[in-house]
Amino acid sequence: MIQARLFFKDNPAREFRLSGPTVLVGRSPDCNIVIPDPYVSRKQLLIILSENGASLKNVGSNPVKLGGRGLPPGQSAGLKNRDEIEVGRTSLVFSIEGPASAATAGSPRKADVVQDEKTVLLSTPGKARGPAILVSPPSGADWTVELDHSPVTIGRAGDADIRLSDRTVSRHHAVIERRDGGFYIKGVSKVNPVLINGRKAGEARLYSGDQIKIGVFSLSFLSDDRRDLRPRPGSHGVSTGRLVFLWVLAALLVLAAGSYLFYFQVYRPWTIRNNLKEAEQSIQLGDTGRADRILEKMLSGELPGEYSARARKLLSQSILVQAEKLSRAGDPSAAERLLISFLKRYGAGPDTQVVWDNLDRYRIEAAKKLEHDGKLLAAMKKYSMVEKESPYYDDAQKQISRIWLAYQKEKLRKQTVYQLMQEAEQAFREGRYLAPVNHNAYAAYQAILSIDPSNQLARKRIQEILDIFRKKGEEALSRRDYQEALGYFERYLLVNPDDQEVKEQASLCREQLAGSSKTSETRQKERVRKLLKESGAESSWIMKYLFEDEKKKDEKNKTETPW
Repeated sequence: MIQARLFFKDNPAREFRLSGPTVLVGRSPDCNIVIPDPYVSRKQLLIILSENGASLKNVGSNPVKLGGRGLPPGQSAGLKNRDEIEVGRTSLVFSIEGPASAATAGSPRKADVVQDEKTVLLSTPGKARGPAILVSPPSGADWTVELDHSPVTIGRAGDADIRLSDRTVSRHHAVIERRDGGFYIKGVSKVNPVLINGRKAGEARLYSGDQIKIGVFSLSFLSDDRRDLRPRPGSHGVSTGRLVFLWVLAALLVLAAGSYLFYFQVYRPWTIRNNLKEAEQSIQLGDTGRADRILEKMLSGELPGEYSARARKLLSQSILVQAEKLSRAGDPSAAERLLISFLKRYGAGPDTQVVWDNLDRYRIEAAKKLEHDGKLLAAMKKYSMVEKESPYYDDAQKQISRIWLAYQKEKLRKQTVYQLMQEAEQAFREGRYLAPVNHNAYAAYQAILSIDPSNQLARKRIQEILDIFRKKGEEALSRRDYQEALGYFERYLLVNPDDQEVKEQASLCREQLAGSSKTSETRQKERVRKLLKESGAESSWIMKYLFEDEKKKDEKNKTETPW
């Protein structure tokens, strides 16, 4: 194990020699190095020493800087010789003295300062702080805002006093006010919460060192004013016997904490990393079965967030490799079923989007194969399962329109132009623009144009149908009746799927119906619920609307008969 020490940046003579595999630094008397600073957490830093080097982990809730860069709570970083550590109002320097050896381990050198197992480092009094807010974005480029007026607004809007530019932050998210000799924070967003020290709070009194979470931003309230220090409960005298008992109990707790830290900070992460590496190598070698067993066993237990995301990502890669083999073997439907099985279990995770996209790709391939085999109804249903968010959605809608129209033209081709015009005009007057199948105006006008491409009345009527759908959709949109508007816009796109402006209007309706306040995680969970309930059918309205008269057909039409 390496030999190292910590010393004050402004007074190198004040030092502490690190003599263990782990050294805990904080405000609590239970720590190896005690820093009595209100801006330091009770347990703030964990220094881990080994033969290969040293590392630092922020185990507290207060901000820490390593080499001038922010080290957020829960994050670790390697320690190098002469690294500067800023914790609270104290600046420490980490110094590596050299590796341990048998020759020097037995007795200290004369120059060494022999210290107790626990050392108290008195913080260097510095410039008075606050009241102020320290803002820590994910990038680590912290900045400070003085609370020199009241109220102070926080949000994404341009007029906010503390502007946090991220979509996880509401335009007007929170307000800090000074009253009754203190500072109070109040959440004003109806959608996004404010977390104070990890708990959701509508309004709360701020004390120095409090941590505020707004979206992806971490904020710290700092103040040297005594009124802003959190009140401490009073202390009571204890007997000598009880004091001994408490010291023994504290020692046992420290031992238990050390064992806990070793298991969760050293041994368990090492085991998890080895399993992930083995699974990745198995995928590269084509042994996806072994990779699946390793990863599913890991995901069945409790994994830290970073490792859980990595395991899901590797399992997604393994499943995609297997699906591609099935597709190349000429069975895209089997590839689709494999991905659906995976998404039903893990599809709500943020690392499975690539699997959702490939699911729709295999649905397109399966639909084309069904169409090639003459199973037109099944092909159309398969196209209708492609999700609206998918990059393949527009192509699927075009294929639905093409198959639907081709089928009707075939049925109507035996009639003359005069007969078709009579039927088309009657359907137009009765408002049967697209449905039911074989008895609607649009199909009849298209059949006329397939016989007489220059027929001006047929072209005029098709444009009038489009104008009707568009006008009714825009009227419903102006009333904010998004469901009705979407119905008209989708019917319009069935006739003219390339109109970009109407596509955007339909997309707006879907966003409003889905709820703009929903998080991506909530939307992912809804996709999985839909998958479990409907096997992924996204555009079933097409089948219900265009084929509403098909319900009257014989039971044999439930099998794969061509309409």
